[in-house]
Amino acid sequence: NKDVESIWVRLYNHHYPKNNYIFNATYFPPKLPKNYNVKFSNYFIESYKLLNEKYPHANYFLGGDFNDFDDTKLITNTDLFKLDTPPTRNNSKLDLCYVTHPHLIKNCSTFIPSFPTDHLGILVTPMTKLPNIKYNEYFRDYRFKFKQDFNALITRIDFSDILKIDDASQAAEL
Repeated sequence: NKDVESIWVRLYNHHYPKNNYIFNATYFPPKLPKNYNVKFSNYFIESYKLLNEKYPHANYFLGGDFNDFDDTKLITNTDLFKLDTPPTRNNSKLDLCYVTHPHLIKNCSTFIPSFPTDHLGILVTPMTKLPNIKYNEYFRDYRFKFKQDFNALITRIDFSDILKIDDASQAAEL
């Protein structure tokens, strides 16, 4: 949906294909017209229902900067629960998390992100440690020659302009 800034990601292990984790990261801009809240809620409800039909046993984690989003419709039309998150910008709770299995969450805490932002990050700690499965899958060819080529390329790039920028959006545009 072009009106919604949101991304969905499904993680699973091929050894346990029914053990799906579906993550969503969202940005809901502040001071939008009321009808946008309805569009946004409808998008989330429809997306959630479609994914839930395909992955009915998945664990869902939705999080993001929700600003003044009214989540009443989202909560009443899905089986998502809002976690009690700490304030992330001054004393405001703008960054929120929703999950399908709140009993799996131990707590939520904040941390200072490593990139320029006026928000704290939220760390969601699970109740139990997930099983350690010894399986590696590489997305990049890690042979020595390719590492050398990559290192040579990265050393030729001047990052000084990017490091001077405090706004993450402006830095990403460079």
